[in-house]
This record gives sequence, structure tokens and C-alpha cells, in this order.
Amino acid sequence: MRTLILGSLGIAAQEICQKHQLADRESWEKLINNYQGNPRWLDILATTIKELFGSQVA
Repeated sequence: MRTLILGSLGIAAQEICQKHQLADRESWEKLINNYQGNPRWLDILATTIKELFGSQVA
């Protein structure tokens, strides 16, 4: 068995937030850390935040 440990996306994760025009840039890091930088989850979550909370991350 082998294990591959993936790190956070860093800048790419922030680009996902920026692409969805999320507000509260200072809250992005916490959001990214909560979802461990998973690009699929961040994309889904960013869309949900935009639709339900008017792009307000906080």
C-alpha cells in the first residue's frame, strides 16, 4: 500500500474564491483550511456562498 499526501492548493485555492467573486478576503484562508484546500469542495462551497449569502464568506 502507498500513501500520497497532498498539500493545500495555496494560491490556486484563492483563485477559486476570486473566480467566484467572494467577499471578505480575510476569511478565505479559514475557509480554505476548513476544506483542506480540496478544489472540488471549494468550488461547490464558493457557488453556495455566492447564491445563499451574497458572496459574504464571513
